[in-house]
Amino acid sequence: MPFWQRSTESADEIPHIEHDPPCDHSAQQRAPLWTEKEKAMTQPVITREDIFAVIKKNIATVIEGTEGLVVTETASMKDFGADSLEMVEVVSRSMKELRIKVPRTELSKASNLKELVDIFERFAVAA
Repeated sequence: MPFWQRSTESADEIPHIEHDPPCDHSAQQRAPLWTEKEKAMTQPVITREDIFAVIKKNIATVIEGTEGLVVTETASMKDFGADSLEMVEVVSRSMKELRIKVPRTELSKASNLKELVDIFERFAVAA
């Protein structure tokens, strides 16, 4: 007789294994994988100063004759002699570097660099 057909123990001798009662997973509230604090720690924080530094760098790169000039938040790109294409280039490069997306309708509301920084900051937080 093959070994799989041989029985050395009777059914009474086989130990009984207790199982946990079935669990209803759908009723349980699952704990989030990350707390809000942990999420905030994993995402880079972009400060106003960081945003303004990126914009100033791009102004110096794109608009001729602005290297070495003092750029303040109250100034506009028109004050530095920027044409519309240069303004678009500064804004586009800055958004790309900061990894943010801002609708054109929002960008058209900015009349100076402070307002541009405000808009970038608002969309950086929302991202």
